[in-house]
Amino acid sequence: MRGLIFLNIIRKNKQVAQLKDMGAEYILNSSGEEFLDNLKKMPVDLNAKIAYDMIGAEITGMLVNYMCENSVVYMKL
Repeated sequence: MRGLIFLNIIRKNKQVAQLKDMGAEYILNSSGEEFLDNLKKMPVDLNAKIAYDMIGAEITGMLVNYMCENSVVYMKL
């Protein structure tokens, strides 16, 4: 989508290549050693205001805590 910046959070290394092939620039692997540090800074660095969570897990709570002020997190139920 033009004009939108996506921060993709994935669980498996093989998903990194798939997303890069589709043009993704910002990818966090939740099983990586630096995941939490990157999750804390990237939403602010990217000025993220909207998040879509298709899984709903512990990461959702972390994401809510690290999003910019006045942000919204949507979840699929």
